[in-house]
Amino acid sequence: MEYIIHKDFNTKAICGEVNLPTGTVCTEYNGLICHEGKALCVNRSENAYKHFARNDDGNGLKRGELIRTIKDTLSGNEEAWERVWEDAECAKFNRNGNGDTWLWNFDFYNAEIADLERIAELVEG
Repeated sequence: MEYIIHKDFNTKAICGEVNLPTGTVCTEYNGLICHEGKALCVNRSENAYKHFARNDDGNGLKRGELIRTIKDTLSGNEEAWERVWEDAECAKFNRNGNGDTWLWNFDFYNAEIADLERIAELVEG
């Protein structure tokens, strides 16, 4: 699968220190996101979720922007969170099935653009 960096990746990676700008295209091999043959991070890691977006459809930069918008809008916004908790469609993106907390799952970070746009509209109210 192809990934793209949607937020500069300036940190220690699996391969060592890296400084890769937004727009850099990467490839996933066996669960590792790689650039020029060097492993950067696991595709289900916090670094992957924070800096990379699935790009096999050419919409990775937009996907990353929507994810950031959703998360930023939800930060400290109880009313927006209530809309997410009450929405049956959002439930498929909840990693924690126990109902006590909400954690976005792998499918959220790889969702179709239409799903992310719907969630962005939902949280914006």
